Amino acid sequence: MKKGIWAKIFVMMLLFVSIGFGGGSAEATTTTSLKTGTYVVGKDLSTGLTQFSISKGQASIYISRASEWIVYEDIQSSRFLYPNQFTVNLKTGDEVNIDLFYGSGNVTAKPAPKIEVTKLAAGYYEVGTDIPAGTYTLKLDRPYAYDDYAYIEIHDSKYNLKDYYTIWSDDKAFEIKLVKGHKIYVSELLGTIRLKEKTFVPQSLTVNKSTYNITKNQTVKPTVTVSPSDATNKKIIWKSSNPKVATVDSKGNILYRTSFYY
Repeated sequence: MKKGIWAKIFVMMLLFVSIGFGGGSAEATTTTSLKTGTYVVGKDLSTGLTQFSISKGQASIYISRASEWIVYEDIQSSRFLYPNQFTVNLKTGDEVNIDLFYGSGNVTAKPAPKIEVTKLAAGYYEVGTDIPAGTYTLKLDRPYAYDDYAYIEIHDSKYNLKDYYTIWSDDKAFEIKLVKGHKIYVSELLGTIRLKEKTFVPQSLTVNKSTYNITKNQTVKPTVTVSPSDATNKKIIWKSSNPKVATVDSKGNILYRTSFYY
């Protein structure tokens, strides 16, 4: 953590609901205004992908999960040193501590839109949930200022630090592998970075058996291995060359209608 935690004060949330009427239907969106204090997810805050932002001044956000600090981030309305928003996927039982700087407005918490890996802002993202697992090239391609940079940490499924990087706006793109269950922590970024998935083209297919001695109306399913193992697209399209003799479904189940060797 970068700083110690200030005094924690429990406060009541202010809940604003805006409802639009028309044609006999109602549509509501909820935004929560947070003062200095500690909030429990599932009680004071909703679970799910949440965007914290501030329109005046500066605030520190601390998030603990299972009694361990997993996130610390400053947000700042001016985006001089810190971003003006931060996104995180909240879980039931998480504790969110807000520390407002003197004279600052409240922090706003609201449901975040779907994550765009091509325009990734500051946040704490889950691989396999918020961001697809895979191998990516990473580039800070939309800096907010000429000296913009990002500090990136990779945490494993138990929130242990696995790797970290510091990237600047003039750095070349580099490769990063994101594993399902891991977390990517993008901190201090004023603009956005781009993740571009690297494509691994399949090179070969291997069938477990080349010959089957099958009786009439018996069904078999060959085991097929795609190489390399990290190929991006492993989808197999099955087709029978003679449906009168044998048919095959989309999952590779082969039904032999006439006894013969394959």
